[in-house]
Amino acid sequence: MPSMLIGRPSPATELVLAAQNGDRQAVDRLIAGEVAHVYRRVGRALRWHADVDDVVQETLLQIVRCLPSVREIDRFRPWVCAVTDRQVQRHLRDLRRRQHRQETLTVDQPDPAGDFTDRADTEELLERQRREITVAARWLDDDDRHLLALWWRETAGRTTRAETAAALGVGAGLAAVRVNRMRTRLASARTMTRALDAGGCDQLTGLTRSWDGRPCAIWRKRLTRHTRGCLRCTPTGD
Repeated sequence: MPSMLIGRPSPATELVLAAQNGDRQAVDRLIAGEVAHVYRRVGRALRWHADVDDVVQETLLQIVRCLPSVREIDRFRPWVCAVTDRQVQRHLRDLRRRQHRQETLTVDQPDPAGDFTDRADTEELLERQRREITVAARWLDDDDRHLLALWWRETAGRTTRAETAAALGVGAGLAAVRVNRMRTRLASARTMTRALDAGGCDQLTGLTRSWDGRPCAIWRKRLTRHTRGCLRCTPTGD
């Protein structure tokens, strides 16, 4: 009898195997079990910067994406650590590039209006972003609009991630993945709305000549495909 137990997978290994085979509940349980660890690792690396939540969500999404490629399933936690560290390094590289670009564009002159101007500019930018998100949300599916409403409440401090997960009927880890996917689709919709408002792209004008102006799934795909490959409509590579 004892010989039959030799080489038997541990419960954790069995969970990884089930997740790799497409068991959604296993994926949810697996990710939920790693959320706290990933948060701690990212938080320490970024010194609990405001971007921690974004990096954690992208890390969890990357873990789900790459889960089928894991070979040493008995070393799942070290693999998660490696994925997390790569996402942190990628974020830091992007942050350094953004800071360098900003420093290059900044003129070394004192602002006579001081902090008041900075606050006014920030409030104006936030208001413009809110309007843009409202318009872009019309391109989202009903499920994504529901998730966007939950995420807005969470970012405003009115609810917690656990409450968002409960509203979706999933674990915290899978909720983070779904929020991140929704935000990716929202970002694409915002790029579309900016391109449509700005005009100036002959290809986009020709493409939308037969469009009735109402958001729908078919036109979302067409416009997203165009803006992703058009430097005029996506000058910053958003």
